[in-house]
Amino acid sequence: MPKLDLTTARRVMTGAGEARAIKAGAGLWRARKPLLDDPGVIELHGFDPLWTHPDLAGAGIGQADAHVARITDLGSGGFHATQAVTAHQPVLRRAGNLWWQEFDGVSDRVIVPPGGWQGADMSLVMVARLQSAATDDARVLAGGVDGLYIALYQSGSSETTIGAGNARYVNGSLIPAPTRGDLYNAWVTEDWVVLEVAGVDFTDSNFNNGLQYPGWRGGLNLVDGEIAFVAVMPTALANTVRASLTTTLASIFGISL
Repeated sequence: MPKLDLTTARRVMTGAGEARAIKAGAGLWRARKPLLDDPGVIELHGFDPLWTHPDLAGAGIGQADAHVARITDLGSGGFHATQAVTAHQPVLRRAGNLWWQEFDGVSDRVIVPPGGWQGADMSLVMVARLQSAATDDARVLAGGVDGLYIALYQSGSSETTIGAGNARYVNGSLIPAPTRGDLYNAWVTEDWVVLEVAGVDFTDSNFNNGLQYPGWRGGLNLVDGEIAFVAVMPTALANTVRASLTTTLASIFGISL
């Protein structure tokens, strides 16, 4: 079988041989390149050690059970998700060919810097797996470094205005949810899900210093879970690629649509 140069991610075979390699190792191959070929997209492949690094410069390749300092943005903007403080870095976990970041539910987070990617009508797409059953605590999957949170669950809350966006999708299906609790309950604990929150205003001042995931509330990171993929794109683009992107991610993570 043809091999991939893991140092440069370059192909070393083309044509029919490459096609057979793609078929034989589809999930691994897809991880070598962006899933979305668009300059306006941030795309963070936390499920591939090639793009997860123990150093901020991105020189090393991620190792199982080691801390992650940087997840490289496969988009053209180079808006990498980073964390310089070791005590706040997620840990890279592995099961077979699938990799992901485990966040400790206390202080772990990575930050995507502000820049030209920020718009007033954006979609945040994540592949995540929550490890704890629902409680009265908030479940903040992402948020602004300066405060605003996106896509959270809070028991008994009917709040939908703060960073919630105007549409919610789980595994590609719209959840017409009046509360964040309805969104949270749309998937099962311990299962990987594709989650999207559309209509997010990243020009809000709470994002002046960037996007972080997981998000924080009350000074603490309240997520007990794992995140393996993050993409940010204009909602208009998400509307055109949602079905194909969801199908691709579902095949990588073994999700039943």
